[in-house]
Amino acid sequence: MADRSVGELIPIKAMSPEALLLVEQDGVAKKMSGQQLENWLLSLQKVHGTIKNWRIDPLPDGLTFNLVLILTDDTEITVPIKNGKSIESIKFKGSAGLVDTYTIHYNAGPDDTFTVKNGAKGDTGAATYTFIRYASEDPSHEPHSFGTIPDAWMGVYVGPRSEAPTLWSDYQWMKIEGRQGDIGTPASVKFQEVAYQVSTSNTVPPDGPWLPAPPNVPQGQYLWSRETIRFNSGEPIIRYSVTYMGRDGLGTVSSFAGYTPDPMGNIDPQEWNLEVNHPVRSWWFSDDPKSPAELFGGTWERMEGRMLIGASSKYTAGSTYGSESVKLNISNIPPLGLDVYFDGNYNNSDIDQWKMFLPRGAWAQQETTGAKKQIGSFGSTHGGASEPVQTLGPVYATYIWRRIA
Repeated sequence: MADRSVGELIPIKAMSPEALLLVEQDGVAKKMSGQQLENWLLSLQKVHGTIKNWRIDPLPDGLTFNLVLILTDDTEITVPIKNGKSIESIKFKGSAGLVDTYTIHYNAGPDDTFTVKNGAKGDTGAATYTFIRYASEDPSHEPHSFGTIPDAWMGVYVGPRSEAPTLWSDYQWMKIEGRQGDIGTPASVKFQEVAYQVSTSNTVPPDGPWLPAPPNVPQGQYLWSRETIRFNSGEPIIRYSVTYMGRDGLGTVSSFAGYTPDPMGNIDPQEWNLEVNHPVRSWWFSDDPKSPAELFGGTWERMEGRMLIGASSKYTAGSTYGSESVKLNISNIPPLGLDVYFDGNYNNSDIDQWKMFLPRGAWAQQETTGAKKQIGSFGSTHGGASEPVQTLGPVYATYIWRRIA
């Protein structure tokens, strides 16, 4: 450290128990191991908590500063640090022949100069080669195989050979695997919190106040959740999750499958099924007497004693026709012809009249009026009951309903 100040030293990456520190105690420079520093800090932690911050307070002399440690309970511990007189820089000043002059600048006090006399240029030296090999165990205790794959032991050769030596004794061996450290304090959760905040972004965490309960989220914005977990040591863990509050469908859907949603954009499944599958003027057939209004809603009328026929130009949809029975009249009876034959001359005037008896008491007769033959009468002594004729064919009876509203 004689050639540089503390500020110029390379900072350590981690403190190990084997590390050595130079401290001043009671006006005397003393050494402190990394393990001693750790034990001292742990003893402070038991009383005052962990170190939550620190600062450096420089003193006017330029060689001394105070390292102030701020503990969890805001206790401040001041550790004085004193730099000795050290070289801050060495700069080339100039040359005169074979003599070079340099300036030494210290962190305190005046600068010094020194000169270096260069000798005559010597012969070119031999080339130097470096080779590195690895072994799983120390080859110096008992020869072991070694190679180029990194392992627990590393051997270094530096010399004039242009090819890597094959003997373990040509290498300087060192163990590159450190010893196992002390068992640390078991981790435990000291604090856990979930908070919420509304934001218009789904990528940048909001910087407003976090709330203990989920707030109302406007449509089209995001709800952020932040979970904070603090342990008995180390930095806290903070995790975020984001959810999106979707917009309602108001004004975006005018109809669905022919059915118009309500003002909030919703569709009742039962109403949708009614309007799509059972619209007004549709029919329902079932052997169950229950009204389809109980199943699907809507207003239905029951159709009784009717058969269905396909609508056409003769039969208008929605109209009724026909009856179960009908009485026959003369217009329903086909024309009836009866031929009567006589032996001899049909126009024989000697036959003034004749009478023919038909089955079931019916009869017909003819009389002569002048030279013209004509039927005089026709009749029957047996008549029917005038009962209606049944027009209903073979059918299957079921309940028929028609939706009217």
